[in-house]
Amino acid sequence: MNRTKIVSVNSVSVSKKILTLTLTLTLTLSLTLILAQSEELPYTVKRITDGDSMDYNPEFSPDGKQIVFVSKTESTEKIKKGEFWHKTPFYLNLWIIDSDGKNKRQLTYGKVQDFAPRFTPDGKRVLFVSNRRDNRRDVWSINTDGSNLNRIAEIEGDTGQWRTLQYPVPTPDGKGLVFILYKKESVSGVWFMDIESRKMRRITSGGNGDYF
Repeated sequence: MNRTKIVSVNSVSVSKKILTLTLTLTLTLSLTLILAQSEELPYTVKRITDGDSMDYNPEFSPDGKQIVFVSKTESTEKIKKGEFWHKTPFYLNLWIIDSDGKNKRQLTYGKVQDFAPRFTPDGKRVLFVSNRRDNRRDVWSINTDGSNLNRIAEIEGDTGQWRTLQYPVPTPDGKGLVFILYKKESVSGVWFMDIESRKMRRITSGGNGDYF
């Protein structure tokens, strides 16, 4: 009986020591993080685009050497007619620039809306959403030199009432594509597409909408 009691006391003692050590490490790490966040880290802000257009939605290439972004140009004529954004009173085209601000060049052209650009994992192409065909928002692909413009995902077939495609993100191996589809009543779902076969399937379900 005495040996049992001694073992029990030692076990409690060890548990208390572990708990004390854990709390000490937790508090130390928390204080270190707070002190690090309170220090002002040196940084430099540099403007790399200019002009009358609005530039936004920048995305780095995988190697960090290039940036693709959206440039907005107002359609004065359509604005005067009182047309809303879904009637395209402005145009969106993609531009690409070196990360140091040099070698800026236009990537896509036309009185369309090209947006949500993402580099493919190999950095050779840019995926984006565009309404350049039949005013439908599908996923398109273009090489970084402006060649080989192709539509790679479109809303048709067995998608039912799904109408608008947004925010394409390639999988790390470059073989698949994840994106959001919206119904006409603004209910959304996350879908996956195999790029080679073009087969699509929904990977989330129901509710008021799924996003990422």
